[in-house]
Amino acid sequence: MVYQESHIDVTTNLYGLVNLSIGSLDTAGLFSAINWSQGPYFILTELDIDGGQDNFTWMSCNELMSVPYALYAKTSGGGPPGPTGPVGPSGLATLILQTSLLPGDPNCPNGGVLLPFGGYKGSAIA
Repeated sequence: MVYQESHIDVTTNLYGLVNLSIGSLDTAGLFSAINWSQGPYFILTELDIDGGQDNFTWMSCNELMSVPYALYAKTSGGGPPGPTGPVGPSGLATLILQTSLLPGDPNCPNGGVLLPFGGYKGSAIA
């Protein structure tokens, strides 16, 4: 066992479900000190229906699959960089289509820049 905590006086919702934040009771920093690279790790869930903290019944044991391993990835240092990909054609410099309007244009009589938005092609900023 690398970490253990007990949640006391937990109340279920109307469906009998309870949400617990594992590691939230860790005041000594033991949970954050787990070396996730040494896994696999499992979570054992037990319940003392009477709340006495001494008569636990086994409920489940499940492998932790991915979320805590993100904590390891944060400090793993990464690996060597991959090869450079092929160079493709240059794309647009912006996702906004801009059209310069000359003076006298019906969309903007004084000239300006047409910025279509919302599916309407008549919107202009002069």
